[in-house]
Amino acid sequence: MKTLAKYVRHAQSNVFESKLRPTDLTKLKTRLRDIIDQNQDDVRFYPLCDNCLGKVTLLGKAELHRRQDYVVI
Repeated sequence: MKTLAKYVRHAQSNVFESKLRPTDLTKLKTRLRDIIDQNQDDVRFYPLCDNCLGKVTLLGKAELHRRQDYVVI
């Protein structure tokens, strides 16, 4: 969870989401391969295109968490 928190936002119990740049996604996958127990852990990546992301239905307090490419201060 600590490794995931460096790249993505915690959405629910054991669910993380973010919009990652391809290089960050590669780094995250490499790091997770190094630390997970291949016989115990189950990590899945579900890509969503921008069109699909626009069709996500949220209920209650739910909100989409997206990492922005740029932040202007």
